[in-house]
Amino acid sequence: MAGVPNGSEVRNDDRFEERFRRMVDDSPAILWAFDEVNGRMIYVNPAVEEALGYDREKFYDRSTFWLELIHPGDRARVSAANHVMRTEKKVIRYEVRLRLGDGGYVRLNAVVKPILDERGNIVRTEGAAIPEYE
Repeated sequence: MAGVPNGSEVRNDDRFEERFRRMVDDSPAILWAFDEVNGRMIYVNPAVEEALGYDREKFYDRSTFWLELIHPGDRARVSAANHVMRTEKKVIRYEVRLRLGDGGYVRLNAVVKPILDERGNIVRTEGAAIPEYE
């Protein structure tokens, strides 16, 4: 297609990192990265604030904060999916309800990918979740 840069042209663009950061920060999907070695959130984009109604700093301050938001009826299923990801080291997809800042719940479709080191150990997980608004 004319006018569409190929991958190497995009990567070699001096402004690529800035554009990429803006794209991630402006995404309507909740995007995150979690350091599995140190057990802490290393990135969550601003969409989490609008989607869930919590300051995103809470996700950095308490590594288990997002777990506390899972609807009680979804906890076992999400835990099982995460177990599969960790043992089989593969991408998982699941639907989950998370508690909103106002006490209600929102349903999200999530996908989580394990990032492995050279020895095959999970060092980070990266994910995306798209809220389903009624």
